[in-house]
Amino acid sequence: MPLQTTDQIDLSKYPPAIISNDIPRLGDPVAALGNPLGLKNSLTVGVVGGSRSNEEAKRPDSRVRYVQMDLHTNPGSSGGPLFTPKGAVIGMVTQRAEVEGISFAIQLRSVKRMITELEEKRRVSRPWLGFTGITLGPELVFQVTCPRRKHLLRSVGNGVLVTKVHLQSPSSEADLQPGDIITHVNGAPVASLGDILMQSTPENPALELTAVRIISENGELETKEFNSLLHTAEFDIMLLAATS
Repeated sequence: MPLQTTDQIDLSKYPPAIISNDIPRLGDPVAALGNPLGLKNSLTVGVVGGSRSNEEAKRPDSRVRYVQMDLHTNPGSSGGPLFTPKGAVIGMVTQRAEVEGISFAIQLRSVKRMITELEEKRRVSRPWLGFTGITLGPELVFQVTCPRRKHLLRSVGNGVLVTKVHLQSPSSEADLQPGDIITHVNGAPVASLGDILMQSTPENPALELTAVRIISENGELETKEFNSLLHTAEFDIMLLAATS
């Protein structure tokens, strides 16, 4: 997705913003500035409803953490600052949810990381694992009809169930198979796909996976734990195009 630069702004006319890397807590009051419907510098206020992963917020960017809030946002609000009652910027507003009363902002540390990538490389890249998966939870286990398989899935606990492995991908080279359950990455427990992707960085793209595979042993289903090294591939999600 190309990102065009705009005309230079004379920043000397404006005081520097107060920046806070603190993660907002549940119930903290927040405010946002935006231009909904073309109404410049419109102020909305609300409270923080939680810190969410991209899966929980139903957003595509896997390396981003979101602030959930009850602010009323509309088209034109996206890109505006989210700040505390003391005026410290803590995030950048994104689109609202599909239901009323819930909206999201990108946590400031994620915004700063993207800005750094654009300044250094003029692009923002994200990892590609080469598989699709779903969170292993009670709802998924409930749908399993085989009693033995259901028991084994419950014994595994949290993890990500691999549903598809793409050909000639990092996951196929790591010998992952559909049905495998990834339980740890780089030694840290996994509860969602976002937990895996957050561990991958351009500086350290290799992921040490611990996974469980359900196999048939002498006609009986059993679990087999194994370790694998997955080298993620990067793809660009944003390019900074220079203007003449």
